[in-house]
Amino acid sequence: MDKFVASIKEKYRGRRVNREKQWPPCHSSKLVNLQLVEEEANSAEGYCLGSKQDYINFKRKALPYSCLFEESAESSSIKKILVEGDAGIGKTTFSVAVSEDWANEKLFQQFELLLLLPLRHKRVAKASSLPELLRLLHSSQALCNSVADYLEENEGSN
Repeated sequence: MDKFVASIKEKYRGRRVNREKQWPPCHSSKLVNLQLVEEEANSAEGYCLGSKQDYINFKRKALPYSCLFEESAESSSIKKILVEGDAGIGKTTFSVAVSEDWANEKLFQQFELLLLLPLRHKRVAKASSLPELLRLLHSSQALCNSVADYLEENEGSN
């Protein structure tokens, strides 16, 4: 696992997001700050993207980038982040910045491994197993298989 993590960190360090030039990615009225979105406890309806009821059953509050995965008095630890928005608002730039900060040990060090998988990549879309996805990040099939086994045994923890 350590060899795999070291190679991933090296790959992410090499990306070098130029935050001064690339962030914010566009000047748009649709660009919003990071927000923590939580489902209302008594909500019976689901989230319906594109309708007039977007986020009607969700609470929102501003969230600093450095606090993305921190626990607060009001909520338990955040385990998943959904980044969504119109084309060009910086979803990819944000994701690359997160992976770069993790690799440079600036943020999110509570996580042993961070996987950045571009969903539009044809090989990602065609992958049918975790080892196949990991092969996009490392060339050793044996190492990818052992990392996949580790992740499955630990149910993705950390």
